[in-house]
Amino acid sequence: MNLSDKYSTIERILKGHFKNELINISYNIQGRMRVLFSNAGVLDIRYPVDTSYSFFLYYNDCMYRIDTAPHHKEIKTFPNHCHYKTEDNVIADEWTCPSNNLEDNILGLITWLELIFNQ
Repeated sequence: MNLSDKYSTIERILKGHFKNELINISYNIQGRMRVLFSNAGVLDIRYPVDTSYSFFLYYNDCMYRIDTAPHHKEIKTFPNHCHYKTEDNVIADEWTCPSNNLEDNILGLITWLELIFNQ
């Protein structure tokens, strides 16, 4: 699946779930998808290959990120991990997995977003 097809799939899933909360979805030349939510959340998605991705959320003056960068070897879900509220607070990523298919990871992303938005 090429990047355009991936982002079309992600957009379809997000619009189906957050139909009343999405303000805008845009793309840039560097391959990033940006999602603006009505609660002022801003989500940047990078999903260049099936096993490498980053979901970066700015919300309520905090940053949250799930990514697969191969650092934080101490985390049980290595290489995927989650930066929770700050860059330095790194926890296991219980929502996505590089071996999952795209749809399952986006459903995990939705669960993660709801957890954050409903705090």
